[in-house]
Amino acid sequence: MTRSALVIGIGTGDPGHVTVGAIDAMRAADALFVLDKPNAGTLTGIRQEIVDRFAPDTPVVLVPDPPRDRSAERGASRPDGAYAANVADWHDARARALAAAIAEHVPDGGNAGFLVWGDPSLYDSTLRVLDRVTRTLPLEPKVIPGITSV
Repeated sequence: MTRSALVIGIGTGDPGHVTVGAIDAMRAADALFVLDKPNAGTLTGIRQEIVDRFAPDTPVVLVPDPPRDRSAERGASRPDGAYAANVADWHDARARALAAAIAEHVPDGGNAGFLVWGDPSLYDSTLRVLDRVTRTLPLEPKVIPGITSV
């Protein structure tokens, strides 16, 4: 059975900018997943504050963000295609980590939630990564728009 991936726009991070639709989606999730990036403590903390306020019974699962090879980003001697290949490898690693976490924490037919700044229907790499997750784990993404500016 297919799980749903609720890609939830949380606006600018101010709890006053979180929509009722986002609150309902957070509460409907079996778990909310956050890629735990190095040095992202404040952003992770803001996400946790939003969950604590609006969906305190929904667990937050921190998924370690795989390291990204940034060597192709440095200097003018970057080989053609190296940057895109490094990002693709990083997205594949993120997809593997998320697929494993979703399979562990969300039952078949359940809802995995992802808190995204702004409005994920406009731009966010979460959708590209979730598309890669669907290659190994049946998952149907559903975008819950957020506020894009104040």
